[in-house]
Amino acid sequence: MFIHNTPAAYYGRAIKITSDILEKWHSEFNNTIEEFQKYLLHETVDNQLFACWSIRVKYRETFIKTIIKWLEKHQNVEINSRWYELIADLASRESCEQEWCHTIYILDNNQFIIHRQSTALLSHGLTGLSSWPAAISLGDYLMKRIHLLENKRIIELGAGSGLLGLTLLKYSDKILSYTFTDYSPMILNLLRQNALLNFSEYQIDEKMKIEELDWNQYSIENNHHNCFDCILAADVVYDPSVIENLVKTIRILLQKNQQCTAYIANAIRNESTYEQFRKALIQSCLDVRSVEMDTSQSIEIIQLALLPKDSI
Repeated sequence: MFIHNTPAAYYGRAIKITSDILEKWHSEFNNTIEEFQKYLLHETVDNQLFACWSIRVKYRETFIKTIIKWLEKHQNVEINSRWYELIADLASRESCEQEWCHTIYILDNNQFIIHRQSTALLSHGLTGLSSWPAAISLGDYLMKRIHLLENKRIIELGAGSGLLGLTLLKYSDKILSYTFTDYSPMILNLLRQNALLNFSEYQIDEKMKIEELDWNQYSIENNHHNCFDCILAADVVYDPSVIENLVKTIRILLQKNQQCTAYIANAIRNESTYEQFRKALIQSCLDVRSVEMDTSQSIEIIQLALLPKDSI
């Protein structure tokens, strides 16, 4: 699984911290604030894992300022001078904020994912240039049940920058093959970069494919993909105009292998759009089962399969 609640996990993924979070970490650390500061520095800004990759400058600055502000609330506490050194160094870089940055996702099997993404997020008009929360939820769900993917040929729809698939491949070396798909050359190029940051060219050639797949153009007639045992997708239901072709694509892939199963995770940002997606699945005669619901983030994971009578 992803490690979520440690200082290193927050810092690596550029998650905002608060005074309450710092207070909680300090209480769990069960030592002096002076020692706690050394621990925070060691786990985050001075961690050699993060030093190798460009965590976003603006995030690092906010992270350190939040810690300093929290420390200032405690009387008779000497603030470690390292925090001020870091702030001064970051201030000199602020005018040259990078277009691209890295986040680091730490797993509970001592592996980690280096994830390159755009600091501009959606400025290019392409959703796949950033990561989305449903990919993390689906990753956690599947890592807890990694046997579902072992010895399987997997295809991911709307893979974006590749976080989900790269994570699963780092978690298990028993996945037979993983085909990442998306529609944009820019997104696919970023996906290749992320694959090379995490795996050797030999490993990529052996188990991974990165392919263009446009749901709007997909049909049984031009389906040149091999059979797959599992279909994955995360955060793909955000635009009503894509739903019909997305469902059609899922159905065609399921028809290629009667034993194939799909797992789709989505953050429910718009109730009507999501309801339209669910109705389209049912109208396509797919077996739809909700397998997990994260109410705190409004993320649902559903399992799809063909109804037994349906075949080509």
